[in-house]
Amino acid sequence: MSLSDNELLDQLAKSKETTSSEYLVYGANGLFVTLVPTYYLYISIFGLSFVSYAPVFVLVSLLSGVLLAISYQNVADSIKQKLLGQLPEPVLPKNTKKEDRAAARAAINKQHQAVAVKEAMSFSLVYNNLFYLSFLVFLGFFVFKNLAPLYNFTLSVSASAALAMLSSTSK
Repeated sequence: MSLSDNELLDQLAKSKETTSSEYLVYGANGLFVTLVPTYYLYISIFGLSFVSYAPVFVLVSLLSGVLLAISYQNVADSIKQKLLGQLPEPVLPKNTKKEDRAAARAAINKQHQAVAVKEAMSFSLVYNNLFYLSFLVFLGFFVFKNLAPLYNFTLSVSASAALAMLSSTSK
């Protein structure tokens, strides 16, 4: 193995770490995506009173937000590993000194890793939000349409988040 292969393996090992800013993005987006349907669908369309059912809304939305945040992280980690595994060998100018080659390769690999993280996060957010919202609408309007609105909300929101998390672990 050449030195660049070892660097790539080290980079792949380090890339499994999720930073606190990623956790913040995943958590905030998970809560936002679960709270918007709560307000719009179940308060406006199904006519549930927020004041009467606030504890249920908060509990189910928080639980679903956490499940979505976990699914965001799972998908992003899987995509990030795939992207980093497909990185080409950095091309350096021929006039680069031998001493500067290692630093230049490290800088290029760091840039590739930053791009891979952003791409993985973006894909994860889009994929999981689409998955969650599609199942939420399908379950809420078709599967559980004959249930009382509170049970419809609880089952639709929590089952959609659970299915999103389940699909994220199977990749």
